[in-house]
Amino acid sequence: MTVFALIQLTGWLDDRYFAVAPRVGEDWMRGVLIVYLYLKSAVLILVATFIAHLVLRAQWIALVGMHSVHPGGIDWLRLRLGTIQRRAERRRLASVPEQIDRADDRATVVFALGTYLGTLLLVLTASAVLVLLAALLLKALLPRHIGAVPLLGGLFALLVAPFLLATALDALLGRRIAADGRAARMLEAVFGVYGRIGFGSSGSAAYALVASRGGHRTIRWITAVAILAAVLVVAGQLQAETDPERFGEYAVWPDDAAGTARSIRSPHYDRLRDPRRDPAVPFIQDEVIRHDWLRLTVPFSPAHDAQALGAHCPEVLAPRADEDPDARRVAFADCMQQLHPVSIDGRRLADLHYDLGSDPRTDRPALRAMLDMRGLGRGRHELRVGRPADANGTEAREVVIPFWR
Repeated sequence: MTVFALIQLTGWLDDRYFAVAPRVGEDWMRGVLIVYLYLKSAVLILVATFIAHLVLRAQWIALVGMHSVHPGGIDWLRLRLGTIQRRAERRRLASVPEQIDRADDRATVVFALGTYLGTLLLVLTASAVLVLLAALLLKALLPRHIGAVPLLGGLFALLVAPFLLATALDALLGRRIAADGRAARMLEAVFGVYGRIGFGSSGSAAYALVASRGGHRTIRWITAVAILAAVLVVAGQLQAETDPERFGEYAVWPDDAAGTARSIRSPHYDRLRDPRRDPAVPFIQDEVIRHDWLRLTVPFSPAHDAQALGAHCPEVLAPRADEDPDARRVAFADCMQQLHPVSIDGRRLADLHYDLGSDPRTDRPALRAMLDMRGLGRGRHELRVGRPADANGTEAREVVIPFWR
């Protein structure tokens, strides 16, 4: 049951990540991504640990049971083997009691290391969450704007600096510091605090025991490689979710990122999109518009729209205390209308009117507009939605949504 619950947890984490990602800006997205990578890597390591332990423990149970059934061990003379092969096999295989002990030890060590690695990543995840929450609190309290990257980096440095400093002092001056002195007590206090939350080689008794008996350097390499492999697997899976065309024999297929001509993408149609996983892009109700009105929804993007609002309409982001709330909403919608112009078949819509609403299937803020289709003929048409330039001033490519009447 534990394994199945952990496997289901990986899918739940994916859904939570794709739900949160469109709601945060580009800078804060890095913190969310780190938390997601660490947490899902921890779950994957625990899943692999439980499965490996079940297999290895089953091996041990099988050996114990067979040794009980046949206590005399392997009868080599009854095996149809040549003389040399029999001698080689007897030399290779230990006695059954020795194999039972080895199987037991192997299962125990794998379980101990796997649970330690999973716990270590959970500690790192908790640390990342604390840093992220502290950064959000500081951002709200500080009078002037500070970027998320320096804020997160500074807080993380403050978190690990005492441990790194204590480790360096102990390695360089540990033998010279008096055991009963004030400096030694301070270092012991630092190691004690960080040891309780999983930092250091002795953060886990099982890990310390395995490392001290199996080679500290070897175990460290195993730890580093296992964590790196888990993170790479999660990152690769995330890339496959967000850009599935990259996986498979599709090298000759034109890349959607390079152009939009004659492209139909499911996220642009409400009937076809997956609101849990698809990116937050403009969409209409369906490929074929059978009624007189086309419903256009343009999700608000904190990563792009908030920055563009600050550049084009700074007064919208800093309203006056005596400003009418309705007037501010109108000014906000008018500015967003400038940032996201709409054209159909190359003709810009001068009567475009955005209302402030939300995406009903995700509850995320979005612009809503109803476009009159009564003047369009039957056949294929192209709806284009403009996007604001990025932070470097590079013009973003329009979103192209084909539809039929």
